[in-house]
Amino acid sequence: MVALYDGLHPDERTVQEEDDDKHSNISYVTITKVDEANSTYHFENADTADVVFIPDTLPVAKTAIEDVGDHTIKVAKKDMDYSGAQYSEMGLSADSIVQADDFLAFYEGEFGSSGTQITGYDRIMAVEEENGAYIIAYADTTKEEMEDAMSLFDSDEVDGDTLLDGVDEGAVVQSIQRQVEESGFSREVGYQTALLALETDTVKKAAADAGVDLDQCQLVDEDGNPLFDDAEDTNDKTREWHKQYSTTWKYHVDVNLYKQAPIWAKASAPL
Repeated sequence: MVALYDGLHPDERTVQEEDDDKHSNISYVTITKVDEANSTYHFENADTADVVFIPDTLPVAKTAIEDVGDHTIKVAKKDMDYSGAQYSEMGLSADSIVQADDFLAFYEGEFGSSGTQITGYDRIMAVEEENGAYIIAYADTTKEEMEDAMSLFDSDEVDGDTLLDGVDEGAVVQSIQRQVEESGFSREVGYQTALLALETDTVKKAAADAGVDLDQCQLVDEDGNPLFDDAEDTNDKTREWHKQYSTTWKYHVDVNLYKQAPIWAKASAPL
């Protein structure tokens, strides 16, 4: 496998780098043919699994370990069989293999039970098979080091000014508003929020204090056009929307109640 890159060497790139070199271009390819006479190399894109090694954490019972000295242990293969359902949450299966750069998690008790206790971690440096057992050379490690080794991403905080650099903010806002209006989303939200408002204790109390019977009121838009055919339809729609959306939509609502006029509800949803 070959890495084609710009800037900093791939092995020297870390999440602590302060410059842009850690984000420079890099591509991994697999050499498929070499023409030495013409110094020509044929290649194809490398398989992701070959580029990014994701170490496994292999649980091992402390009672299954035989210490053979010099940071080396011996474990019977049957004691590192991960075909059981209790190992699936760790991404392990009957196909899991023991290999260098994986981690060992030593435990006491029955694995997968509430009494399981992790007692320590090691990193596999080398592994050999011998008479139905694994001979594993290891290095001491910590849980934090293990978690760091499994991190596959880096993130940088980007402020709003950077994101909007060179962008016409006014045009973006107008485009979003136009799409919301043309799609009917804003009107749908208005209907929905007005209906939900009728179910709130605040509106019910305001209506009671004003002597307004909500069951006999009708929802209208700002132009006075009824949102529904009649009060009964309004109540049915209220229950329907409340059931479907009461835990989903959260919008600011202004509701004015008048004895002499129908309820007028205006809903605004932040973009």
